[in-house]
Amino acid sequence: MIFTIDRLQIVNEQLIAFEFYNIDVEKCNEQFIKEKVEVLKGLVGTKIDVFYFIRYKDDFSYFEVEGNGKVDHYDFKQFSSWFLELNGQVTNDKDSSKSVGSVRNENLDIYVADLLNTYYRETYETIDFSVDDNGLKLVKAVLDSCGESTYGFDLDLYCSNSGVIFEFLKRENAYVTNLTAHPARYPWNKQKFVSLWNATRRMSENNRLALINYSDDPTESVGLIVVQDFDTNMRNRRMSLSEIAYNIGKKEDIIQLLKAIENGRLEANDYLSHKPKEVRNREFFATVYDEGYYYKHDKKWNCSNIGRNYILGNGETKKA
Repeated sequence: MIFTIDRLQIVNEQLIAFEFYNIDVEKCNEQFIKEKVEVLKGLVGTKIDVFYFIRYKDDFSYFEVEGNGKVDHYDFKQFSSWFLELNGQVTNDKDSSKSVGSVRNENLDIYVADLLNTYYRETYETIDFSVDDNGLKLVKAVLDSCGESTYGFDLDLYCSNSGVIFEFLKRENAYVTNLTAHPARYPWNKQKFVSLWNATRRMSENNRLALINYSDDPTESVGLIVVQDFDTNMRNRRMSLSEIAYNIGKKEDIIQLLKAIENGRLEANDYLSHKPKEVRNREFFATVYDEGYYYKHDKKWNCSNIGRNYILGNGETKKA
């Protein structure tokens, strides 16, 4: 099954997952949510340590929290106290974390919602992921009430069959393309990717983190980066250490990719074998993470060769 994980948080070395369900707004997705929750419960003890299912009313007058073998009922003040206690127990560096409001300008991730609507339209007649804000409005209200930052993060998409985690990165820089965009261009955002990689190491059997670079231009090729190794040392600004990048095609091709990944590793590998790719190993990144270049260019890595040489199946080089 492929779905968004609304919130992940590491508390005392435990990986905690949250699912937020607005019972007033998301009734059209009720059957999907029920099945998703059962899958998430099945991951407890293997991929995650604790799972909380939070049902609440849109006006925040009622909360039902299921987790750790019990169900609790709260009003907004009680829920806020419970949530803030969990949020404050993190062991990672709080200075590196962002407030949830800065993660996304809008509560709804329209691009991912549209993909999921297309993906599940034939299976769930009433499905509409555009009404699901993944609990962001609620979390913002709780955190803003006391001026706290969030120390959790979401997973844009997760495939429970394969363990692949997807992060969708909207390209807004006019000087790069979806095929040349890369986290190494934004080293100040390292904490986000370290969190994703730490989750990947727990939730993916083969340590596969998939980064999707997209833009508002529907005619532009979508880029996929399959991260195979990542530098988690927060004392430096090196990012990915080994990866394979692909030119996926258009937005509709992402749907085909998701179907292939859900059907298993062999089908996914076969699908990607027909896409132009660029292999970026440790030798490749040695030129990217050139310390001399970094300090001469206002603390920016040498990304000039990233995405410039995608190789087609016939060995032909395709320039980005």
